[in-house]
Amino acid sequence: MKTFKIDVALLIVFLTGLAYGTTYIYQYAFLHHYKLPAMFIDLNTNILTGTLFPLILLILAILMYIAYIMLIIKGKGSFFKSENLWTFLLLFCLMAPFGAFMVGASYAEKKEEYIVIKQNKELFVVLTAYKDNFVIAPLDIKKETIKSKFQTIEMKSAKDSEIIKFEHRIKVDKLRNSKELKKEIK
Repeated sequence: MKTFKIDVALLIVFLTGLAYGTTYIYQYAFLHHYKLPAMFIDLNTNILTGTLFPLILLILAILMYIAYIMLIIKGKGSFFKSENLWTFLLLFCLMAPFGAFMVGASYAEKKEEYIVIKQNKELFVVLTAYKDNFVIAPLDIKKETIKSKFQTIEMKSAKDSEIIKFEHRIKVDKLRNSKELKKEIK
């Protein structure tokens, strides 16, 4: 049986890269639902913790279930042999980005509660926070849809706001094409 020795520093660098990459993919999938560009991805400790902790628990539960089934099928032996652990770690590293994309897209699609801001008699929905700003989109309350016209406002300027639950979830209007924009400009 071969044993692998990895320097702890390399392992920490690899896991840090995996954490940031997984969080980036989660954020990308979440923002993509609202048709927001990737430039609004903000990787900070709050996002890393909030994204990774539930995802890691989910993936570990799935992998532990798979390991349990493998032990039942094999009938004897230890799961904690080095080749089994490397397989476990490889599966974890492959599942993490895929799981992050699925969870990010699913969370955005199923989200029901939003901060709604009233500004100049118009309603806006807060889609995400970016640095010290909110990224907002105009809300058509009758259709419960948002337009893909985004703005950023400072968090402290969002005075007239409340959390609203949308029972049928907010829908995102389709993106306009360049022909529609040209007609508007003329």
